[in-house]
Amino acid sequence: MKDKPNEILAFLEGRWVCEDRVFAPGRAPVVHRYEETIAIKDTETLSITAEGLKDTPITKDMSISVAEGQVTMGQGDFTATGKIHGNRVLLFNDGYLDRQYEIRLYLMGDTYLYHMDTLKEGDVITSQTSYLKRKS
Repeated sequence: MKDKPNEILAFLEGRWVCEDRVFAPGRAPVVHRYEETIAIKDTETLSITAEGLKDTPITKDMSISVAEGQVTMGQGDFTATGKIHGNRVLLFNDGYLDRQYEIRLYLMGDTYLYHMDTLKEGDVITSQTSYLKRKS
């Protein structure tokens, strides 16, 4: 068993200010601004707490494992797999709840971008972009 967290978990650990936008055809964009605390729970699990998004903080665990450039990310019964390409992580899930998911993570110093497209039968039905800036 590994004794230290992988490079993605190590990068994400900390306090972040987040601006999240969700786009869907025929609807106005939904924008959320909040703070997020990401703590390493174990060598492959993060505990993510969003504060200011709802009346009370929301905490969820997310697993991210890395082996030889391959990445598996999971939350609950959702799992996406992919690869690391420099400071980008590209992940895919090809059939969760009758939808497909394309996820991109960009790990850039004190900036973290998260982008997820949700598709149904090849068409994008929602697109979510989160811009996070590390709190100093």
